[in-house]
Amino acid sequence: MTKYINKVGVEPEGKCTEEQSESRMFHYDSSVEVSGNDSDSRDYDCDCSNNCDCTECMSCDDCGDNVDDCRCDGCMICSECKKDEDECPCYDKLITVGCTDCELVSEKHLEQIACSGCKQDNFKMNAVPNCLEEGNYHSACEYDCGCETEHTCRGDRSDGVDGEMVSPPLDVADLPDWTRANYPEETNSTCGSHQHTSFKRMKYYSIVMCRGFQEYMTRELYAWAKATGIREGSSFYRRMKGDVHWCKSEYDAFEQINATGKEDCRYRKINYCWSLVSNSSGEKMTTMEVRVLPAFQDVEYTISAHKELNRIIEQYIETNIDSLEHRRKQMTCLDV
Repeated sequence: MTKYINKVGVEPEGKCTEEQSESRMFHYDSSVEVSGNDSDSRDYDCDCSNNCDCTECMSCDDCGDNVDDCRCDGCMICSECKKDEDECPCYDKLITVGCTDCELVSEKHLEQIACSGCKQDNFKMNAVPNCLEEGNYHSACEYDCGCETEHTCRGDRSDGVDGEMVSPPLDVADLPDWTRANYPEETNSTCGSHQHTSFKRMKYYSIVMCRGFQEYMTRELYAWAKATGIREGSSFYRRMKGDVHWCKSEYDAFEQINATGKEDCRYRKINYCWSLVSNSSGEKMTTMEVRVLPAFQDVEYTISAHKELNRIIEQYIETNIDSLEHRRKQMTCLDV
């Protein structure tokens, strides 16, 4: 039973079995290089991505933007009548008060007629992209959107598929059993074991957003590694030092917390992905992601590391439970 942590989710990376790769919990990850059926093939000239039907992966042929964000003149249609700008009648008589051109055109036609400029402006304000309906799009899928599209150039899936197994939200007590049951069959130094943590109150999330938490977590994980006998020079120490691109040591909490997509600022030891929108639910994640742990070759080391991480989180919040009130008092004194 945890006092401050609500749920956790774990994402161990590695070479997964054919059965695992067909599970909804499996996600392809281009950073994982174990079986060779992954990143070495992602540059092949193939059409596998065309099989993805996720709207988030569809890009306009003309501008390259996502089909929901496209603003190309040729793709836009009226949200009301579903016609293009030349055929749309919705704004012919929607004149702009105070517009001299609208007044002149209306006077000439003896009725309210919008000038061409105002009609165009009104259309653009109320238009929506129509790339999908017109077939003016292509897939920009990179196989990490959750669509489970198979990249057929990645080799024989019976040899294993590189990626990650993503757990559902778990109680902390259930983490060991789920990890043992779903752990990749092989891992190496390219593999991490990320953990998403949600909290019972927003206050607790705010406490661990402090730079001091990252410093405390780093010290405590080093102490755990020494006590556990983790080999010097292993991937654990390289990740902890920030030598791995996917978990750098920089502290970017305030950039991360406002990021709604998978931006580069997430590649840190800790990613405060509060605003990140989940592909599966469409809702905000509202979690803290710790990316620094490796996926050890022995699953029991990975489980031990996650147990220690959860102890660290609980202990830090317990010790700093009144820190926000203390900071408010400091700010009040400064204001005076």
